[in-house]
Amino acid sequence: MDMGAVLGDRASLRALTQSKVFLIRDLDELTTEDELKSALEAQAEIPAAVVAIKSLRKTQYGGKTAVIAVPANLADPLIKRGRVGWSQCLIKELEPRQRCFRCLEEGHIAAHCRSTVDRSQCCFRCGTAGHKAECPKEAKCFLCASRGNQATSADGAPDVATKAREVRSPLPNANPSTEPAEKLSR
Repeated sequence: MDMGAVLGDRASLRALTQSKVFLIRDLDELTTEDELKSALEAQAEIPAAVVAIKSLRKTQYGGKTAVIAVPANLADPLIKRGRVGWSQCLIKELEPRQRCFRCLEEGHIAAHCRSTVDRSQCCFRCGTAGHKAECPKEAKCFLCASRGNQATSADGAPDVATKAREVRSPLPNANPSTEPAEKLSR
């Protein structure tokens, strides 16, 4: 039975497919969504109709960054590419992130949530219950605040940024100032 014929114009029908999400950095500042789709079609053989551009935004350095989703079965050529149009780009597959809509923590979904806290009625921006959109309050990370950490912004509290720097810092004793004085004088 042809579902399209049965439904007619009363409803639209589309098949759900697995997709992969990619971050494309260092695009030319004049790149448009149509140009990006046509370049992906020409170079990675991904039909423009199946490319979903989630965001295409300017960076502070003058280029553009895009986040796109493509069907998983068509993603392999994109992983191998390093160029979009004339631009040499960083193309990186983004890992899927799960977020619970009950407690708003990452790493699980509401069906498997074991938290006693229900934040399902809270604003994503400020953490206050009663509203979810057009929040005039200052953004803060209420998840950090609930853990007792400083929560100054939704982008990440200062202590989160400090921990990220600690992870990237060199090994202990790699800094010459931590070496004994006699070793420095030689």
